[in-house]
Amino acid sequence: MHKGRAIAFVLVTAALTTAVLFRPDERGPSTCMSKVLLRVSCPGCGLTRAVAAAAHGDLVRSVRFHAMGVFLLALGIVSWAMLAAGLVADRNFFPDLGRPRWTWALVGWFVVLVVYWLVRLASGTTP
Repeated sequence: MHKGRAIAFVLVTAALTTAVLFRPDERGPSTCMSKVLLRVSCPGCGLTRAVAAAAHGDLVRSVRFHAMGVFLLALGIVSWAMLAAGLVADRNFFPDLGRPRWTWALVGWFVVLVVYWLVRLASGTTP
């Protein structure tokens, strides 16, 4: 068994379990340090509540919190399944994330996240 994959499996399991147990509340206090200290929502503001709402099957509410919450939950579920299968088969099913195409995919993700954030700031729809 590969220790790194086992640790990743435990962390992803904990994150998904938290998403299922967490009940998102629109009126609760903010845990975003950017919002608390600077009074400006960060690009990820609403993602925790969006993932939790998606985990409860409330996709409309999830998208209202943050449009990328459903995608992030799906990514977590797929990652969990790949890690579980890898632990059972004693293989690594993840692609080599050090390859340039994955670097560009990550850069693309951050560009989309920042553009979405700027649109939300301009329209006043940040949480």
